[in-house]
Amino acid sequence: MATNSTNKIVSIQEDHVLINNLSQRNSNESASSKDFVIYTVDEHTGTIYSSSVILCNTILGSGLLAMPFALSNVGLFLGMFLILFSGFASGFGLYLLGKCAQEIPDRKSSFFSVAEQTYPKAALLFDLAVAIKCFGVSISYLIIFGDLVPQVVTFFTGNDTSFFATRLFWITFGIVGMTPLTFQKRLDSLKYASLVAMFAVLYFVIVVSQYYFFADRIPPPKDDIKYVNFSYAILKNISLFVFAFTCHQNIFSIHNELKDNSFSNINKIIIMSIGFCMCLYQWVANPENAATSYCRIAVAVFVISAYPLQCHPARASINRIVNSFSSVNNHDLIIPEEPNRQENDHSLEVDLSSEEQLSRTSEAVQRPDSSEPAMLQTVYSEATDPQYYIITTAILVFSYLIAVSIKELGLVLSFVGSTGSTSISFILPGILYWKMHEKSPPSIIKNLSIILVIYGIVVMVVSLYVNFTT
Repeated sequence: MATNSTNKIVSIQEDHVLINNLSQRNSNESASSKDFVIYTVDEHTGTIYSSSVILCNTILGSGLLAMPFALSNVGLFLGMFLILFSGFASGFGLYLLGKCAQEIPDRKSSFFSVAEQTYPKAALLFDLAVAIKCFGVSISYLIIFGDLVPQVVTFFTGNDTSFFATRLFWITFGIVGMTPLTFQKRLDSLKYASLVAMFAVLYFVIVVSQYYFFADRIPPPKDDIKYVNFSYAILKNISLFVFAFTCHQNIFSIHNELKDNSFSNINKIIIMSIGFCMCLYQWVANPENAATSYCRIAVAVFVISAYPLQCHPARASINRIVNSFSSVNNHDLIIPEEPNRQENDHSLEVDLSSEEQLSRTSEAVQRPDSSEPAMLQTVYSEATDPQYYIITTAILVFSYLIAVSIKELGLVLSFVGSTGSTSISFILPGILYWKMHEKSPPSIIKNLSIILVIYGIVVMVVSLYVNFTT
């Protein structure tokens, strides 16, 4: 009996140490001073292949269409180099975020949770950057879908005045068709839609290849082919290369939902996704290739299927921003009142009065319905049902209204690429990794993370300057 009592005292003391450690991490500077509803994934269904398909669909989207335009402006050889460079830079950003995700326990990683351990006061700003980027990209997908499908309808019907050949009809059709997928709470639930999109991409590649090797075509004059174009066009189009590989907003959800989320598996997903997309861009980005005229419907399918992949992280970020203003500040543990104990008290032969407070504190940590400090709760929080549906509906409605109002896709892509994409692809991964490993010995990875941040800042400033001046 004495042994049991001693074990109980040791266990309670360990709980006390745990609480003290968590309290130290949950400093007054923490941006997550709200009590969030805990989001738990009941079943981890993600696999390496399903996650790679989702990440590829996130990467491609409108980047597959923007690449020929960017390549035609900077030149063939320089464009191919920028594709490789942007792919490796984006992959390194994913690598850094994957490393950061491994430091967050209980599959609760997100930009917010990582920022809470590094730059707590800026956590909401990071979420704001993710929300703006993803919302902007979702708008671009609707614009592309609304531009492509009417061309297909006109080609088959020969009537370009029909209501079914208008942007308004097809953007409306696209938003209605994607609504059920947009309301899915799990990213892995979109794997089948992403798989359909990959078949559309495969069809696109086959048509391009057939056109290049077997079609009767007249090659462009050699003098019209630009191999390297060192001009102002490089600065004007650099954001499109950055935008073409942005998928970092979904790497945390993939980490959280993966069955075996070891870093080696995360690395495999990154290599497979970035490698596949780099090869695909190199092959289909030939600006003289007109094969896209014959497979617009395939392009429209994989573009619109990527719409929910942007709404998912946008909703999560907006939800945390809303919670930060609506929740009540409370960093302290609430110790529940001691319940009446009328049994088993006689079994203790030692005086536990000195343990009473520790025991109550331990119960406060273990009780699922007790108020917990922000650091004990996942910041990858799930909204209540009304809040979840309101945020999702707002994203759908506002993205639809903006898409039907804007016809210039380049404006959307340039702004999103120069701000949101550079932030979450280069700047945030670099500074979050460096801060999280600040006290570790100097290493090549730490030095490269700083270089990645500098590169992201330079690209953002240059791209914004070019966009505003032109």
